[in-house]
Amino acid sequence: MPEVDLIADIYEAGAIPSRWPALLDRIARRLAARGGNLIRSTDSGLVVHSSEHMVEISADFDRLGWNRDNSRVGRLIARQPYAGFLSDSDLHTEKELATLPMYVEFLNPRGVAAGSGTMIQGSRDDALIVAIEGFADHAASRAASPYLNALRPHLARAAMLSALVEEGRRRAVIAALEMIGVAAALLDGQGRLREANAAFLTFTGTLLHDKHARIEIVHPAANQTLANALDRLRKGGGGSSMPLRDADGRAIAALHLVPIVRQARDLFPEMSGIVIIADAANRRMPSADLLQMLFDLTPTEAIVARHIAGGAAPGGIAAAMGCSVVTVRSHLKTIFLKTGATRQADLASLLGAFSGFAAS
Repeated sequence: MPEVDLIADIYEAGAIPSRWPALLDRIARRLAARGGNLIRSTDSGLVVHSSEHMVEISADFDRLGWNRDNSRVGRLIARQPYAGFLSDSDLHTEKELATLPMYVEFLNPRGVAAGSGTMIQGSRDDALIVAIEGFADHAASRAASPYLNALRPHLARAAMLSALVEEGRRRAVIAALEMIGVAAALLDGQGRLREANAAFLTFTGTLLHDKHARIEIVHPAANQTLANALDRLRKGGGGSSMPLRDADGRAIAALHLVPIVRQARDLFPEMSGIVIIADAANRRMPSADLLQMLFDLTPTEAIVARHIAGGAAPGGIAAAMGCSVVTVRSHLKTIFLKTGATRQADLASLLGAFSGFAAS
């Protein structure tokens, strides 16, 4: 029977998704396996929480394209509604385990061919997979099934809770931006609109189209600029700012595309960017706390960014903060990297559209 404190850890991970890696590692160690993955599959793509020893392997698996034809997942789906864990040898024949390219070229060389996973229907249009990876052999992965099946009801409830927590965080941030007068939305990795506040939605249908493939600007040339910016974002590039033009080419507002990087990915694991629209009526600046979260800034960097947004020069910022100009410029270099801006003017353009702000 599973330990009582392990079940408590499972539900803790449900409420605090960042605890999943440690939880999966604990379960894997209990079974003498290498590690584990919690995978959430949506139409926006995959979100994976991996234990320490599976992080690099899981990232390489996706980077090398094996997720595009993953027979493990396909056969788990085909066995639904089976409510239990299934090993690789339950899902594949001995010949397949010895000859399929996914096993021969990737899983076998890394010692993670023997695993056991289960599929859980999410609370919305998503599917969740919990997998323990890297058993000593296929017999060991099959022998682990009774223990894992005893955990499965708890893992299923916790995994669904985690998905809802992550969704709630996204909505809370977008709602918080609206409370300070900011029209904002979240885009997935393809540039599709996944979450937007009411202020942002006032621009859809007139200046923006929420298309299935990606969000579009009604003006053709401006739309091509957006397409190029989204392509850079997908390739790990920085943010962009551009005029949001109507069908006649008139610049109505500024559109800022902000990449989601580093620790911000913990808040938005399926998202690639935040879109902020600033028009003439938008006169509020996000707080330093919000800047920290959106751009992964340190507290000091957030203060410097707010001063820049308020029109201050490095010398004035240094005087106000009681530090040297060299220190301020050092902070600015890091802020440029995190925000995608390349010059002080770019940063002011990104944040200065909210021109009612006075730095403090």
